[in-house]
Amino acid sequence: MFRTGAEGSWDRADLCLDAGGEGACRTSLEHDAGQAAGELRLLGVSDITAANEVLPKLIARHNRKFAVTPAEGEDVYVKPEGKVDLDFLFARRESRRTDHGGMISYGGRRYVPAADDCLGMAQTTVEVRETSTGRIWGVSKGRRIEMKEVESQKRVNSDEASAKKRKSGLVKAHKPAPDHPWRRGVVKRQGYHSTCRDKRTFA
Repeated sequence: MFRTGAEGSWDRADLCLDAGGEGACRTSLEHDAGQAAGELRLLGVSDITAANEVLPKLIARHNRKFAVTPAEGEDVYVKPEGKVDLDFLFARRESRRTDHGGMISYGGRRYVPAADDCLGMAQTTVEVRETSTGRIWGVSKGRRIEMKEVESQKRVNSDEASAKKRKSGLVKAHKPAPDHPWRRGVVKRQGYHSTCRDKRTFA
């Protein structure tokens, strides 16, 4: 684990791996952090605004102390080819498995490819990217595919659905047939309730 200071300079804690490994590196960094905190207090820094104001001064002093001239003067910086979509590059990334129709579930919502010609996304693993603007993209087999949200169908309570159908006249109330036992009278015999259909006799 190495880190560079401003302007490519090296901090003395950067080479700690050669001397004592990760533990020594952590101890050195904690020591530097403690020194920096004490120095900021001496400068009267108590919030982020004041820290940003003294930062240029601290960077300049750091560079004077630690910066070194590069061994080679050749500039190895390579300009990117074409325009880079930084919003897409630094998007939040997660993996999802699509269903047979190419649909994914992400953030409690469902998404499908916005274009109809995006084939080969059925039952496969895709990388989902959410940009800072809230756009959802899918990356499958090197292709960048824009996704669109689809609304999930609401589950309707069966009792509420039946009541709505009755109210609209779509469902008629059930009526027993004329010869149904419930339509016959009830005969009371010695505390026994029976329909007239019951032919048993009691003493």
